Amino acid sequence: MKVRYIYSACIVIETEDISVLCDPWFTPGADGGSWAQYPPLVGDPIDVIGPMDVIYISHTHSDHYDPIFLRRYLAKFSDAELLITSEKLSFLETRMLADGFSPTVAKSKTYGGTVLSLVPNYSEPFDHDTALVVVCGDQSVANLNDNHFDRKQIAEIKLLCPGGRPDFAGLPYTGAGPYPQTYHFDDPKDRAAAEERKKEQFLSIYKRFIEALDPKIALPFAG
Repeated sequence: MKVRYIYSACIVIETEDISVLCDPWFTPGADGGSWAQYPPLVGDPIDVIGPMDVIYISHTHSDHYDPIFLRRYLAKFSDAELLITSEKLSFLETRMLADGFSPTVAKSKTYGGTVLSLVPNYSEPFDHDTALVVVCGDQSVANLNDNHFDRKQIAEIKLLCPGGRPDFAGLPYTGAGPYPQTYHFDDPKDRAAAEERKKEQFLSIYKRFIEALDPKIALPFAG
């Protein structure tokens, strides 16, 4: 298996059977116009990514589900299958259908010798995030993108992985948000302290994922 990091939460997972594009967001102005990628990706992301068999969308957040980019991509590579979870009430499915897409809705799907499993995050009271586990032979990749730490989800992921641990895990380590970068501080020392607290908070979450999943290789990404 091969994993290729593209940008933000977007990675490509390739096996001998299939290529999977995860969470492609490349349209500036996500989250009500306030988010953009900096520095921007060099070149057209469609050409950088190339043709894919499956596009996995993890959840509805606009830095993961980018309908403008998906329309551009599918206009060039129309055979790509959109894949989303069937777990819980699927707000993502409703949104995608309203946007004119026809996603495949499944808990798992097999392509030759490769199995894709979509594992929900149980910490959210409503439909929110999912993780993707790709297993081919004795190798596995777990993509946790923006998932909150959830022991039930982690236990399910480990059960799916041969040997009880992923060979590669893409793990959240930070989150986009307004504090403290968009807040005013009268004292620069207070701002520096807030920045340090937030950094330590996210690093501790990443460490917690590492300790629980015990992946052979880990990539801090997404936020």
